[in-house]
Amino acid sequence: MKEFQKTMARFAVLFLGLLILGFAACSTDSDSDDNSAPTVDSLVPGEYVKTATGFTGQSYDVTVTVIEDEILDIEVSDISKVGSEQVGQAAASALIEDILKAQTAGVDIVGGATITTSSLKAAVDAALVEAGASSNFISPPKTQAKGTVIVDADIVVIGSGVAGLSAAVQAKAVKSTANVIILEKMEIIGGSTKLAAGVVYGAETDDQTGYDELAEFYMERAQGYADENLVKYFAKESINTLNFLGMDPFPPPSPWGPPDAPNGNMSSGTASAARMRMDFTMGGGAGLVNRLVGRLPANTIRTGVKATDLIVTGGKVTGVKAESKKSNYIFNAKAVVIATGGFDSDFTGLMATYNADSKNDVPQSSSQNVGDGIKMAQKIGAATVFKGGKIGWVGIDNSLGEAMHYSSVVVKQDGEVLPWAPRPAGKSSDGKFDLLPGYYEQSEDDYAVVHNRMVEARKNGATAFWAITNGPSQYPDFAHTSDSISGLATLIGADVDKLTAAFATKGPMKTITETGSVFTATKAIPSSIGSMGGIKINTKAEVLKADGTVISGLYAAGETANGDFFYQEYPGSGSSLAIGATMGRTAGKQAAGKLE
Repeated sequence: MKEFQKTMARFAVLFLGLLILGFAACSTDSDSDDNSAPTVDSLVPGEYVKTATGFTGQSYDVTVTVIEDEILDIEVSDISKVGSEQVGQAAASALIEDILKAQTAGVDIVGGATITTSSLKAAVDAALVEAGASSNFISPPKTQAKGTVIVDADIVVIGSGVAGLSAAVQAKAVKSTANVIILEKMEIIGGSTKLAAGVVYGAETDDQTGYDELAEFYMERAQGYADENLVKYFAKESINTLNFLGMDPFPPPSPWGPPDAPNGNMSSGTASAARMRMDFTMGGGAGLVNRLVGRLPANTIRTGVKATDLIVTGGKVTGVKAESKKSNYIFNAKAVVIATGGFDSDFTGLMATYNADSKNDVPQSSSQNVGDGIKMAQKIGAATVFKGGKIGWVGIDNSLGEAMHYSSVVVKQDGEVLPWAPRPAGKSSDGKFDLLPGYYEQSEDDYAVVHNRMVEARKNGATAFWAITNGPSQYPDFAHTSDSISGLATLIGADVDKLTAAFATKGPMKTITETGSVFTATKAIPSSIGSMGGIKINTKAEVLKADGTVISGLYAAGETANGDFFYQEYPGSGSSLAIGATMGRTAGKQAAGKLE
């Protein structure tokens, strides 16, 4: 039926064109144009093509087909250019469905895919305006008074990332009859976990020696400022977590596994740090999400439902207040698990308060990482812990910059060269690192140094940077390339002598000059892929008050409660998934174990 309507829409355009030509042939010079204008509630039938931009900057066409009184169809020319299958493409499909259902482009963009869906929505807006759309086709849908829906559950989990999903799966494993509900404020399941690489850390050996060595590593990275009890608990449970996630860590496969293996492994000899094992899931974080969702009963997860407040009765958490576009909710529960993710997109709130030096970094995590779970817990007296750290990154424009991993020379936008420099050892007498910390580095040549120097320079007024690498750029739209250092310096306005000297300095850039290469300068910005800090918990994932007592019925896990596992330096990619899944499992086990 839809194909027939689209065919008729094309015919209508042809007929309308002939009709207009006919009117023009017999018209006078009258200023009147009322005989060709659409009515206030109508569209000019046809197909309208506009351009949108995907998450990585690739352009694609959006075709909007309309008839007089209906937005008939919205098609994307190349869905692969929109974004990843798990996030961008899923969000685009959800937005298109919302527009067609509401018959207006005035619907909300999809949380968690702001860049992607904002551009797509703008393209649809432009197409409808060209089609003569009146306000009813481009304004927000008319709102109706919300009713309140009351739902009874055993356990309510807030958030559908690795921590929340692990909590729900573990709770069902402990008590299969438990009524577990997951609330996800976004339309897409998975949160920031879907953006992760899928790396998960565990102890190198499944014995006390392995546990101790892993715990020692994390305590060293935290300069002794982590909660040792929590760190040791995580280390001891880490192998159980790998098994829970289906990673089959023992016996370890060959490095990275055979081509058809669902998982891979890196031994301590090749992992990012000794004394741990690094396992990963093919398909990245989205692969983990899909595995966990597949272990839950249908309809466990309610998307588009945002938790707003915790319900407390007699000093015990007994439920959650929530809302969707259509309804308000009261979820009664015997236990609540907060797993809402981090706060690196809460620029004027938690970031400004607890991590002001990095509040202007561009987050590459979920745009909905605004600390709502942390704030809900704070409202009822939960203790929190913040140490100024975050999970730093180097971005390209507004997207991830993988090429920045191995860059060690940065040039400010005004041409000033920030040469390679080693990471300072230790911390000063006031307990702070000499450079802005919070960024993992495999060695003194790692990109963390680049990120820190960029952040410091921006605090002094710099707004953008060029990151220098060898070889062609993965991001040609944001890069300059030359076969000589002097040529590259000219392209980016840098001092030739200083840039040459920077390349001759100790570090990876010296190797580049010795071997010969193409030199590339890529636009770079300080960025983040997560936050550190949040709700204070114990080894049972119970939420604590400032005096150390437990808030009955309330648990927390994942990025929203990671503050006591770190200090200001992120230990390594894979830590968030490993700790989130471990404490999520713990929260689910504890909550289900207390059900009657």
